Amino acid sequence: MNVSSTDKQRKYLIAIGSPSCPGMKLDTLDRVETDIQRVEKLLVEEQGYESVKDIYIGAASNIIKNSLTSWFTNQNRCKSDCVIIYYAGHAEEREYNSHYLYTVDSTPLNLSNTVIETSDLVKWLFPGNRNSPQNILLILDVCYAGQGAANVLALSLKQKRNAIENISFCVIASADSKTEAGDGDFVDAFEKVMKNSDWMSKCTNEFLNIQDFVIQINKVLTEKCNLDNKAIQKAECSILSTSKEITFLRNPHFSISNNLEFDEHNLKKDSTETKSSNQKIANILWLLNYSDQEQVFRNAMKDCKERAFLVQTDEEKIQRWLVRRLARCVSDFDKAKKYQIRIRSHPMRSDFNAFWQEFKQDIGNEITRETVIEGLGELCKQKSIIIAIYGLSFLEPEKVHQFYDFWLDLVNQVCSGQRFFRSHLVLILAEDNTNTVVNKLPPFKFINPPIIYDTQSSIIHLPPLEYIFRNDVTHWLAQESVYNLLNLADDKVQSLIDNDIPNWPEKPLAMLEEICCTLFNKEDGIAAIEPYWKLAG
Repeated sequence: MNVSSTDKQRKYLIAIGSPSCPGMKLDTLDRVETDIQRVEKLLVEEQGYESVKDIYIGAASNIIKNSLTSWFTNQNRCKSDCVIIYYAGHAEEREYNSHYLYTVDSTPLNLSNTVIETSDLVKWLFPGNRNSPQNILLILDVCYAGQGAANVLALSLKQKRNAIENISFCVIASADSKTEAGDGDFVDAFEKVMKNSDWMSKCTNEFLNIQDFVIQINKVLTEKCNLDNKAIQKAECSILSTSKEITFLRNPHFSISNNLEFDEHNLKKDSTETKSSNQKIANILWLLNYSDQEQVFRNAMKDCKERAFLVQTDEEKIQRWLVRRLARCVSDFDKAKKYQIRIRSHPMRSDFNAFWQEFKQDIGNEITRETVIEGLGELCKQKSIIIAIYGLSFLEPEKVHQFYDFWLDLVNQVCSGQRFFRSHLVLILAEDNTNTVVNKLPPFKFINPPIIYDTQSSIIHLPPLEYIFRNDVTHWLAQESVYNLLNLADDKVQSLIDNDIPNWPEKPLAMLEEICCTLFNKEDGIAAIEPYWKLAG
């Protein structure tokens, strides 16, 4: 049967940034843009969320209101959808328990029409439609957000309770109602906690407890504030009207075997195999479709050790699948140094020099164009370097030229010295499947297979992945390694091939969702295996 969109949980991130409010005479928050980038990296790449790009950074209050209203009332929404809204900017708690979010157009001369009253968010996030998302985490990274904002939200939600059933609504405020939030401090702590395997490995549940998560954030905030000798910033958490398991943040250390009762049957199970089942599914999915492009990649790497490729498909999730699939063909992939950079929300869109910060961990504190090229050249003497860029076409033409010049100089640097025979330098550009992408990326020269014998400055344009055909899925299932992983009787598999698969949609994301949910019984669909598609981190 076809997988209904309500049978699996889709995960969305809406990140909103308001760094400047000149009308309110407030200082610009310099780190808002980079904070959004870091939150997206953690939630999109680590947790499998899809980033919603309807609201640009620095949008006016009416743009934010209209975009949120339109998105949450869209007929494509589902009750089971899981949504995280991250808002970073200026805010203030005013008289009568009112709390306001300031935007670029906010002015005291017309306050009511140029600010966002926090209580209004409830009306936009819970419009009361039959299919409106019922699982929402709101993160307010603003000053004085705490209990004042949570109280207003709770009061508003009570007024709408009759129209909303079985919701999971959580609010995390980066500071209490009496404290200013340090610019970037909350995201620093958020990032540190998300990468802290010690406390997460002690959690036995599949999903992280939001209140425990905030406790860990406060430990980091307290430590930082003490070091800086400033007032303690304390995040607060409110969980309102929840009647189900809260599923916003998956525990990467969770193993199904942790929650099994240890009966005689389970004791015989290999816990390692149980823990790696999603990994095995991720691996066999690399046998599905795209084999011609993969062979071109392998041939090109044999011909030349410095190569660039263009990968095209519409969904970023599928782009990550293809990038990881190609990158694993590099001979020393496990030891290779890997970088993945999402341009769409990257600060280099406004200041190209922010690009060099991506290499700070390996190059050192003195980051310049020259030190990055020199440092990567040294690194490539011992191991391969794989750089994946998602959405280079979002850069202005001048910045595309800057990136092009960087790539040429890096290739020349790497080629100028001796290096280990397994070492490669690989650039993979991932873009959506539109005909205009190539036109947005001058001065790169693109060549199409089977022509791959060209200069190192050329980019091999691999054929786009537009569809995964049903017939290909049937042939894929017949492979021994795939069939052996199916926990289905032969007649059930035959029934699926005869009656179900012929009706499956052939768009790549929809097809992979069907495969994960129906063939491998993954309730979360593709989200269950997405972590294994990460290139770096």
